[in-house]
Amino acid sequence: MALALHYVEAEEESHRCPVCGGDARECQNPAYQRAYEAAFTRCYRTKVIGNAMKSRENDADSRALVASTRFHPDRVKPNN
Repeated sequence: MALALHYVEAEEESHRCPVCGGDARECQNPAYQRAYEAAFTRCYRTKVIGNAMKSRENDADSRALVASTRFHPDRVKPNN
């Protein structure tokens, strides 16, 4: 069973696009070039870490900082 799973994973990996991680048979096929639509969302966890790192940019050890976030439920905006 494990060997069969290994072969399936190896087959999937052989078709994986190194750029987007999708199936290269699809994402690199010129017939599909207009079939994709970009979508954007914002990660507020990453935003708050970026802002915190900016405030530490003069810190001599800033490259060694390990950033993390904590979620504060009491700061969530109420839905209207």
